[in-house]
Amino acid sequence: MSFPKFEEKEPVKKHPKPVYPVIDGYELTQDWGTKGAGTSRWAFAMKDGREYFIKEFPSPIFPTSPDLPEAVIERKRNLCYRFYATKKRLYDEIAKCGDKNIIGMKDFFPYNAKYYLVTEKVKDSGVSMKEISELPEETKLRLLLKLASSMERLQERKIVHADIKPSNIMLQKDRRGELIPRIIDFDAGYLEGLQPPADKMGGDFAYLAPETCQYMCGEEVQLTTKVDVFATGIIFHQYMTGVAPEFEIIEQADDAGNKQETAEPKLSDQLTSAMKQLIGGMLLSDAKRRTSMSDVVKKLQGILEPPLPLKPKPEDEPESAGTPTRSAVSGQLVSTFGRKKKKPNVEFYKAK
Repeated sequence: MSFPKFEEKEPVKKHPKPVYPVIDGYELTQDWGTKGAGTSRWAFAMKDGREYFIKEFPSPIFPTSPDLPEAVIERKRNLCYRFYATKKRLYDEIAKCGDKNIIGMKDFFPYNAKYYLVTEKVKDSGVSMKEISELPEETKLRLLLKLASSMERLQERKIVHADIKPSNIMLQKDRRGELIPRIIDFDAGYLEGLQPPADKMGGDFAYLAPETCQYMCGEEVQLTTKVDVFATGIIFHQYMTGVAPEFEIIEQADDAGNKQETAEPKLSDQLTSAMKQLIGGMLLSDAKRRTSMSDVVKKLQGILEPPLPLKPKPEDEPESAGTPTRSAVSGQLVSTFGRKKKKPNVEFYKAK
């Protein structure tokens, strides 16, 4: 009787668990990625049992080489100090907004010659623009109002996000299933009056306000929070209809006869007249005439909850025949319920 022979097989090799770097106590849980971050790198990381989003800025880099000339070291150090001070001031103002839907910094620090920003981890619901546009009208309007209210908080503190676009508005669902907009990524942001040089401006060209384009082309323009109103207006149109508005270039002459080009939005007929007026005001080429975000909030509230019609004043109400007017009723006939009645004037009757 023959027995089968046992063949010796090589043991299954277990792949070692990847070891990710630890950045100042934040242990990365994945490799660095660059998708949607421009030249920066980002990853998720754990610290003290909680998960965070961490971003590494590629520049400036703190000078550590002793071989560099002293003047170069001094210049690079000053550049790093200014970068840190400017970003820290911006993030501190964001924190003062007191809005949980505005994702500010949890930590900001230098480590091994580079700077890192840490925020809470925000997971997007993955809902598409088409799916949003197919929601009930009132549901979409409530989403718009939530976004506008958070943008209003930023603009009250003169904070310019400068890169408002759908990928920087993460949509999460609350317990009732309603979408909550969470505003992220203030890398391109600045405070009014502290705009970066034109060659350092960030932002997606599909959402840039006309004045931002003019500034990037070398014109002297003072940028304000109205640039975010313009970008938000495009997103409003996308949420309501599923597509961005088209723009028509119109050439006009100013009072001095100089020709100027303006981009006039062509809004979808899916919008109600009230929403056309609202979004149209947000997309005006002239930033000074463009509506403010506080006005956007008020108008959305009015669309969602229109004021009740006023009741006619008492004197305007028709009176039925034979009914005495208020002025014709003697004061002695007014009800004295809850009050003491006056004693009759006995002397008056005796005199009669």
